[in-house]
Amino acid sequence: MDKEVLTFINMFSVYFYLQSNSLKKLPANIQSKLHNLNQQQLKAVINVKIREFNQLPPLSLGELAECLGMKKASTSLLVSDLVDKKFLCRTVDEKNRRHIKIKCGLKSKKIGDSLFEFASKPIKEILGNLTAKEREYFLKASEKIFNLYLDKIGKEK
Repeated sequence: MDKEVLTFINMFSVYFYLQSNSLKKLPANIQSKLHNLNQQQLKAVINVKIREFNQLPPLSLGELAECLGMKKASTSLLVSDLVDKKFLCRTVDEKNRRHIKIKCGLKSKKIGDSLFEFASKPIKEILGNLTAKEREYFLKASEKIFNLYLDKIGKEK
């Protein structure tokens, strides 16, 4: 994927788009892959996919709950359902076996790729309105922000 487009997706995250639009507005090929997921389930899958896509450490249950604005117990039930449906999988942290990490399952990999492709079309149009110099500045600034974010995550662990 085009690095500028990926950076833009990182900044605005696909789920902001999905939250503001009905899932019914998505193309049929994407809707068919959703398998009747509700909005919270889809947000969970997208959060996990974005982390994986950007090669960030997997989310813990608590971190995912925070991202979703849900209680940990409710998030645990949501994750269990998504694990059963093969959208997510749980892995045990080798350094601390009490910590469970949430990763993409087989179905979420396909959905995430389709959603990113769908979201990249209007983003490419927006970036097309920038000059080459503006895109260069945007990319450098975005990379700096993203790297600062990665540093912050590393310091918190």
